[in-house]
Amino acid sequence: MDSHLTSLALTALLIVASPEVHAETPRRVTHNWNQWNDQGTDGLAESMTLLAIGARFAPAGGRNMWIVQGSFEYMLLDRWGLEGRGGVSVASEGGTFVPLSLGLNLHLLPKRPFDPYLGGGGGFTYVRMSGHGGALVPTLNVGGGLDFCYWGLFFLQAAGGYTFLEYAGPDFYVDLRSWNASLGSGMYF
Repeated sequence: MDSHLTSLALTALLIVASPEVHAETPRRVTHNWNQWNDQGTDGLAESMTLLAIGARFAPAGGRNMWIVQGSFEYMLLDRWGLEGRGGVSVASEGGTFVPLSLGLNLHLLPKRPFDPYLGGGGGFTYVRMSGHGGALVPTLNVGGGLDFCYWGLFFLQAAGGYTFLEYAGPDFYVDLRSWNASLGSGMYF
C-alpha cells in the first residue's frame, strides 16, 4: 500500500511540476501600438464602420470650390468597403453644389495603421448656378487615398481623385470635370 501511495504522490508531483502543463502561453504578435494595447484594432477589418468629416478642394471649370463633406464606409470584407459621401459647397464661385455618391473602395493593407485604398463611385450632384434654377446632374468619381488609423478608434484621411460632371441644360452649361483633393478625420468602430 505504501508503494501505491508513493507512486500516486510522485505522479501528482510530476503533473504539478511539469513545464508543459504550466507553461505561459506565448504572446500573440499584433500590428497595434495604441495605449490600451488592444489586439489588432489599429486598422480596418470586416464589419467595421468609418465615419468622417473633411474638406475637399476642386479647381473645376475655372471655379475654385471648397466642399465640406461627410462620409461613411462599411467594410463588407477585410479589403472591400461600401462608401457613401455627401457634402455642400461653402466657397464656390458662381453657384451652389451638393454632391451625393455611393461607391466601393479596395483597401490594399487592411488591419494595418497605414492603409492605402483605391475606389470609385457614382451619384448625383445638385447644381444651382447664380441667377438660374437648379438641376440634378449624374456624377462619377474615381480616386484613392491613405487612411492612418490610431488609438483603435480614430483615423486621418488624405485622398485625391477625379470627378466627371458636365451639364448642358436649358438654363445653363457647367463643366466641373476636375481633379480634387481632400483631407478629413473621423472614427471607426
